[in-house]
Amino acid sequence: MFGKSERGRVVDLRANGASPYTPAYAVYEGNELNKVALFNFMDDVNAPGTADITVQIRVPTGGPQEVYVKYLASDSVSSYNLTWAGQVK
Repeated sequence: MFGKSERGRVVDLRANGASPYTPAYAVYEGNELNKVALFNFMDDVNAPGTADITVQIRVPTGGPQEVYVKYLASDSVSSYNLTWAGQVK
């Protein structure tokens, strides 16, 4: 079982042609969209800014009216120095 309702499910959105470097997932509680998780595994340590991505999300009618953003960030994909929502891990 997954989620608060124990009816949760995760759907692969196949973003960017199902790129393994920028996967995206929708999380549903029952049939209601609850969260969207976006990842950017592209490493740009040799050319900062080259792996930046722009994201556009279309929320279905009746979907969430508010958006909260939290970042899991690191200097590179191989770094163990992480921050989550501004907190150092």
